[in-house]
Amino acid sequence: MSEFRVIDGGVLAAKGFTAAAMNCGIKPEALDLVLIHSALPAVPAATLTQNRFRAAPTYVTSEACASGYVRTIVVNSGNANCATGDQGLADARRMATLAGEATGVPADEVIVCSTGKIGKPLPMDKLEAGIPKLAAMLGPDNAELAAKGIRYADVGTSGGVWGLERGYCQMIGGDDESVAHLAMIDRNFRGAA
Repeated sequence: MSEFRVIDGGVLAAKGFTAAAMNCGIKPEALDLVLIHSALPAVPAATLTQNRFRAAPTYVTSEACASGYVRTIVVNSGNANCATGDQGLADARRMATLAGEATGVPADEVIVCSTGKIGKPLPMDKLEAGIPKLAAMLGPDNAELAAKGIRYADVGTSGGVWGLERGYCQMIGGDDESVAHLAMIDRNFRGAA
């Protein structure tokens, strides 16, 4: 097995990446919306759950990864958009569209991640207002802020800290102490720098 090491800069270690985080109102006070954007197309690699009980964002992310390139990742916390049926899938696709419009990329180049309570519809009014504002806040010095908004990455069917070191991200949530960094999705992202 290859050795991985933590590199300075976290989610923004590679050149050309910007990020922003804010509270859009899903959670009462904590950061609950994160946007990460690459100036260049990046080759994604993701390990997604094989469970039949999947959250809507996993389908949108799978489709984005299959397209071959991604440039934007939109993350919300406080609501997992899981067990939300057709509306949940439509909401995840809408998040991709909003993030794509806000960053100037097609929706199929947007990874969507959600974490939080299961079985509740996403508050789309808050996301529709927040995502464009967040795009205006994108910057190269927001790695720590983005990490606080993301919390931690849970990878595939088992998750855990290995996902942090390898950069795979799909389901997110947890406490601040779990946050070390969110490396870009595998070495392929670093190749885009």
